[in-house]
Amino acid sequence: MAPRYTPVVVVTIEGLQPAEDMPWRLQACSHLPIAMGRFADETDRPGFDPGAAMVECGLREHRLIACFDQQIPPGIGGRDNILVTTGLDPTGTPVPRAVPVNVIPDLEGFDWTSPAARAAAGVSIFTKYLPDLVVMRLPEETPESVCEAAAEWLTAAESLHCCVAFVSPPVTPGYRGWFAVAGDGVVDGRPVGITPTGFAATLEVLSGMGWVPSILDGVPAVEALRSDLDTGGPVWR
Repeated sequence: MAPRYTPVVVVTIEGLQPAEDMPWRLQACSHLPIAMGRFADETDRPGFDPGAAMVECGLREHRLIACFDQQIPPGIGGRDNILVTTGLDPTGTPVPRAVPVNVIPDLEGFDWTSPAARAAAGVSIFTKYLPDLVVMRLPEETPESVCEAAAEWLTAAESLHCCVAFVSPPVTPGYRGWFAVAGDGVVDGRPVGITPTGFAATLEVLSGMGWVPSILDGVPAVEALRSDLDTGGPVWR
């Protein structure tokens, strides 16, 4: 049986203050099935970064990766992978830099001071180059700005048949953080007891990137995964 494959986008939200209506208000951003929730009170690995974990997994699986302000570990990046970072022009205005440099023209016209515009640029890169994995870090300050950026990706996911995930990591004391995932392979729901490593494991299962069952490496949110329509079996088998 051929392994299941789905392109995956992971957007890490940075700088967001705790908000009672997050991630729940993301439900209104799309008609796609979406599973969302708050991370479990007890995190299995403090400081664990699901986005960085997905990059490492993608590299091991030799997938084409596009990263936006998410570093690719040195020495193991494939020559075709795309890395976009944020720099400053002579006036101090944020602007995109890219490796390889021939990607830079694809980023022209996007206002890099706007997280929503950065998300739109990510959608443009995804649409043109069709990477297997996109990992993006976005500085967001309000739920409204999160929803604006999320809407860009969720709208694209409806036509590109990919899976889009959002994560606000529990990086500060007392903040549980939250997650949301929508698109192919996902069912509506609010999974409970999910840790950051469990969320990363869920994304590995959705992508078909060879997740190996291991409690130490996180338990996927099985209730968020739909049955595989091609095989009739569970998508996580």
